[in-house]
Amino acid sequence: MRSPQAFEIAGFSASNRNCSSAVGITLASAAAIAIIWLGERYVSEPAAKLADAATRLRAGDLSARAAVSPEAGEFAALADDFNAMAAALDERERALQASEGQHRAVFETAVDAMVVIDDRGLIQTINPAAADTFGYCKSDLIGKNVSMLTSEEHRTHHDGYIGNGSIRVSGWWRPG
Repeated sequence: MRSPQAFEIAGFSASNRNCSSAVGITLASAAAIAIIWLGERYVSEPAAKLADAATRLRAGDLSARAAVSPEAGEFAALADDFNAMAAALDERERALQASEGQHRAVFETAVDAMVVIDDRGLIQTINPAAADTFGYCKSDLIGKNVSMLTSEEHRTHHDGYIGNGSIRVSGWWRPG
């Protein structure tokens, strides 16, 4: 180990050593702060924005988008893909709602009686023509077995039709 005089002879005094140490610690601290800042700006913030947009989309907010700066590199590309997916989902949902509205309008205004049942024969919905034809209010039929609308002759066999996969649609028999 060198003596303090040896450092002074070599041109390094104790104050120079302390100054060098202080500069080294300052540079290391500045580098650590820069790394933390870069990590926050280019990783944590974009990831949080994507997570927030995904949470909102999952909750049903189809307008949710992730606003990530292009400087965020791969996160920006991921956000662009996420936003494209969200836009496509929003567009499909709007088209589905429009189609459902059109089908609902046809169903509700049809002059023929229409009864929709589930796989157990329970009435899910009816149109106004069916309510008029059978003489019931819609609310009196929802959840009831459709066999109540058939003649006694067919009523006893109706549940068997449903159980064996035979479905009677518009007066025609179809294999289920």
